[in-house]
Amino acid sequence: MKRLFLVCVFFYLLVSCAHAPRVEGTPEFLRDGFVKIAMSVVDDSLCKGEDDNECQPSVKRGAASGFIIHGTDKGSYVLSAEHVCVGKNSKSAPDSKISVVIIGASGKGYRARILWTDFFSDICVLWVPSMIEGSEVRVSPRPPAFGDHVMNLASPRGIAKLPYTLPIFEGKYCGSDKRFAMYSIPTTRGSSGSPIFNDEGYLVGMTQARLINFSNLALSALYNDIVKVVKMVKSGKLKAEE
Repeated sequence: MKRLFLVCVFFYLLVSCAHAPRVEGTPEFLRDGFVKIAMSVVDDSLCKGEDDNECQPSVKRGAASGFIIHGTDKGSYVLSAEHVCVGKNSKSAPDSKISVVIIGASGKGYRARILWTDFFSDICVLWVPSMIEGSEVRVSPRPPAFGDHVMNLASPRGIAKLPYTLPIFEGKYCGSDKRFAMYSIPTTRGSSGSPIFNDEGYLVGMTQARLINFSNLALSALYNDIVKVVKMVKSGKLKAEE
């Protein structure tokens, strides 16, 4: 009888743990706010005046990272890096057509469009006209302090295969100047726009670039710039035409 009781207790605990709710601040919880971004830039500027049947537009593809900052019953707002949304291609070719697909933590894809960009802060807001399966990230009520331990969820080189794999990196906050914050986090192409969290699970930064020939330091958007943009979205000052 005692053995039967212990077996029942074991199976109860097993089932309870398997269906336990996500705990805020843990990597599993934070993963729900992460998104992978697939960009396609179609440049047909060289086709002007040419036979459409013979001219083949140039198509360049790229991958980046981002995260959900706000959701309504009409859709979702995603934050990423400005250079991801604009890209060098659109500067050299004004007629470029940019296609954006957001891949949520569940692995489902959503069409998105660029809502707002700012060159100086290197921040971009994307609008998805449908609810992304996931959760909004929580912005920290205080800026990071020198030496704070941080965690970064990213898809370098587009390697994340949601919902199965998502790289997690750790590092320290190394301070900031007037333009960027610095974190000791490895980064490369595809990591741009990825969220940086403190130990409490709050957003404190966003990966934007790496140092040339040294990929173990990440440059991030300033904390105050991120807070400003998130407040603009949540207050309705920056709003999509739903």
